[in-house]
Amino acid sequence: FDAGMYEYDAGLVVIHINDAQKFFQTKKQISGVRVKLNDLDFTKQSVSEIYQAINSEDYIVLDWTQKHANLFSAIQLEKRVMSIILTLIIAVAAFNIVSTLVMGVTEKKSDIAILRTLGASQKSILIIFMGQGALTGIIGTFFGILFGVLIATNIDIIVPFIEKIFGIEFLSKDIYYISEVPSQILLEDIFYIGFKGLDAPVLNDLNLQLNKSENIAISGVSGSGKSTLLHLMAGLDYPNSGSIHLNNENIGNLSQNDLSIMRNQLIGFIYQSHHLLPDFSALENVVMPLLIRGGKYQSNHNKAIKILKKLGLSNRLDHYPHQLSGGERQRVAIGRALINEPQIILADEPTGNLDRSNAKVVFDLFINLAKEYGSTIVLVTHDPELARKMKKIYHLSAGKLRSR
Repeated sequence: FDAGMYEYDAGLVVIHINDAQKFFQTKKQISGVRVKLNDLDFTKQSVSEIYQAINSEDYIVLDWTQKHANLFSAIQLEKRVMSIILTLIIAVAAFNIVSTLVMGVTEKKSDIAILRTLGASQKSILIIFMGQGALTGIIGTFFGILFGVLIATNIDIIVPFIEKIFGIEFLSKDIYYISEVPSQILLEDIFYIGFKGLDAPVLNDLNLQLNKSENIAISGVSGSGKSTLLHLMAGLDYPNSGSIHLNNENIGNLSQNDLSIMRNQLIGFIYQSHHLLPDFSALENVVMPLLIRGGKYQSNHNKAIKILKKLGLSNRLDHYPHQLSGGERQRVAIGRALINEPQIILADEPTGNLDRSNAKVVFDLFINLAKEYGSTIVLVTHDPELARKMKKIYHLSAGKLRSR
């Protein structure tokens, strides 16, 4: 299932109901009901009425906005940013209009003098020039709106045409034209009814205690919950029950702001893919956590240079991610994770995208640097050779963590 939108592709797999029942061993039971309304204005009311009609804790009733809360948060943030940008554009445009009028009046000094000699009063001269300016503004606004609407309604034709002529990629392929958005569903008019009893827990009755500088590896088949466990430990997801403590503090009781501070100061995260910021150099990517924390720019800058030199990237400081090899990009990601000297490093297949020789070099650099900073490592890996380099190895299966 590939809709071209991350929110769908990363979280949904669409298969036939018969295959789903066979896979989850539910026989002919239905695990959920998806309802589409003719009138989206009745979504909230319908959800409430169905929930009251069911009147059971064995069912959950969610509308689309609740089921995909992260997507809506991103949309809200995008709307706020666009509002700020539009406000700035309007402010700049207003300034330009005023400047143009001032310049116009300056250039019309001789005309004003002539009008004065003709007996025109200051009020009549003001009316003449204000009328002239207003007429110019109205005409300019009309043609500006007309031109903007024409471009906006034909953007899916204009951009490919320009790209074809100049042989360039004018807009990223991640940007969708309105006529080509891969979903025609109205977001508010769908809600979801799920059966709690059939939801298999990803993690169940799991207990894990880590000491300072203790390195562990977690193995398990794909889909066993390894990445979910790391997300829980970082406070990116929340457990349905139980608690997670870091430095004797229950992170479930922290606000989003405090969680962000905790992740910045105490936790380093390394992904299978480097996830570097493409518009920033290697040095800028590594120094980013320090800039978020604050402090003196020069000392932060020097610390980032020092750690990149330890990773063998002294001659690649100003290179952007697309100018680096796969191994170099992953070393930059390791530097970014360790720049704050975190207490714990959560590494999710940190060398999974590298060939064997590159993986060994990068992993050894990672281990040595983490040891130097006294950081605890939680490594998720399918590679038994990498797992054996950790002090303890755990296997995650059926939601339970067992020591090997």
